[in-house]
Amino acid sequence: RTMARPVATFSTWDYVVFAGLVLGAAAIGLFQAIRGRKDTSSQEFLLGGRQMTAVPVAMSLTASFMSGITVIGTPAEVYVYGIAFWLFGFSYAIMSTFSAEIFVPLFYRLGITSAYEYLEMRFNKVIRLVGTSMYIAQTALYTGMVIYAPALALNQITGLDLWGVLVATGAVCIIYCTLGGLKAVIWTDVFQMAIMLAGFVAVITRGAVLQGGLTKIWEDARQGQRLEAFDFDPDPLRRHTFWTIVVGGSLMWTSIYAINQSQVQRYISCRTMTHAKLSLYVNMVGLWVTVTLAVLSGLTMYSIYKDCDPL
Repeated sequence: RTMARPVATFSTWDYVVFAGLVLGAAAIGLFQAIRGRKDTSSQEFLLGGRQMTAVPVAMSLTASFMSGITVIGTPAEVYVYGIAFWLFGFSYAIMSTFSAEIFVPLFYRLGITSAYEYLEMRFNKVIRLVGTSMYIAQTALYTGMVIYAPALALNQITGLDLWGVLVATGAVCIIYCTLGGLKAVIWTDVFQMAIMLAGFVAVITRGAVLQGGLTKIWEDARQGQRLEAFDFDPDPLRRHTFWTIVVGGSLMWTSIYAINQSQVQRYISCRTMTHAKLSLYVNMVGLWVTVTLAVLSGLTMYSIYKDCDPL
């Protein structure tokens, strides 16, 4: 059954925390700009001087495609359809291995700044321009969705103007990227990744307290048929099966982590090839942790709202 529930709004402390997060991201960019003011080379700005280490790069790799869409969308997916989404963990393992052992050595040894430089080396300049143009178009569309999802959530919770939130969010991102270059992007991602994981843990912990423990949440999910993940039906038209997620997901995530410029630029900023490879394997663990927490958050929401569906 459904029933009306009061819509929660931000308290003063919520606004303080939110403002702190936004200002924190901008402050990281400003700090990196001041710290690196003596070295204004393109190598420093675009690749952090190729001196980054594996762990921060790994967290940045994880955060770059585990965005507000993941925070909002994955728990909702699990709430409605169950934990099949967790099978992407197998895809992450396959993707990380292929990317680290095949693509990282190629790009790292070439010493390139852009993945699309390889297209010119291998083919010609026209192919490079076509690939670059497609990447720019895809990134523009993806970035719009990534910014819109949390902006819409803020609009619904706070009543703030949607376009105002969109512009403010975009402005902060532009400021810290422009001021601090890749180092600012990576360290801001580390900061935001920590906040994202803390948010998931807070939701799960609060839900477990309300419901009487994780065992109760798991039992509710079992009774609601939300734990059915391993569907080996070969029909490609099914919404989610083991094959569509593991095989299709591996191809999709490899295309992102192996050759997408936003990811390539991160791992070739590492000080050695060993660090670059390690960043992808640590990123794999980060992806596992993120998707597991997102799935548990979705199950927690299901346990709480199973008898009073807000959707």
